[in-house]
Order: sequence, then structure tokens, then C-alpha cells
Amino acid sequence: MKVYKRGIFALLLSLVSISVFAVIVFFIASLFLSVIWYCAAIAAVLWIIGLFIVLRSENVRFELEDRRLRYYVANQLKKEFHIAEDSNISYKSVQKSGSDTQIDLYIDGEYVDASPIGLMKFQALYAELEDLVDSKPIKLTTGGKR
Repeated sequence: MKVYKRGIFALLLSLVSISVFAVIVFFIASLFLSVIWYCAAIAAVLWIIGLFIVLRSENVRFELEDRRLRYYVANQLKKEFHIAEDSNISYKSVQKSGSDTQIDLYIDGEYVDASPIGLMKFQALYAELEDLVDSKPIKLTTGGKR
């Protein structure tokens, strides 16, 4: 069984982003509120909410065993796929900003968000899935004789 899950770098990047967001909220709130403790409380509450979201919803894991792919979110099984030789597997990858990449995995028409595991781990997972599927190369002919 192979397991693909979010790396430590992605987790640290999310935690830094949440912290920067909380600091920005603190400074914006301090422009409107005269009591610094209120500003700190607002920023702390938003930081805790963001931390909960990152640790809970972006805790994604893929398990590939034999011809079964299991998709877990927050340690709960969300979807299970049986990969047959004629399964239709594809993906869409869009780089948003910096190192943030949106990765959508499609298996037999069903969508799975694979962004939290990162591009490198996703490419390894996709290579494993391609090996399971009877994928034939597409031959293109351009110009010249037929």
C-alpha cells in the first residue's frame, strides 16, 4: 500500500499564511478600535479559526492498494475508487500564485481535490494510476505523407 499525504512544507506554508493574515487583521482593526486588547482578540479568534480549517479540512490522504484508491479528508474516508483497466483518469493543474497549485483529479467523471498533497506527490500518484490503467499512447500525424 502506498500513502500520499500533505507534506510538512505545505503545512508550514499554510501556518505562515494564517499568521500573516492575523497580523494584518490586527493592524486593520487597530485603525478602527481604540482598545488594543479588542484588536488582539479579533486577530486571535480569526487565527484559531484559520488553524482549525487548515488542520481539519486540508488534512488529505490518498491510499493506493492493489486497484483501490481511497481518499481521506480529516482521517475520514470520503471516496473509494476501484481502478479498472478501462477507467478514465485525468487531471487539471492550474498554478494560481507563487507555489500554490490547484490540482483536480478526475476518476471516471468524479472530481477529487488533490491540491493539499502538492504537485510532486500528485505526479507520483498519477504515474501509479496510469500504470494501473490500460493507457495507450495517442499517435498524432502532422503534415507530410499519410
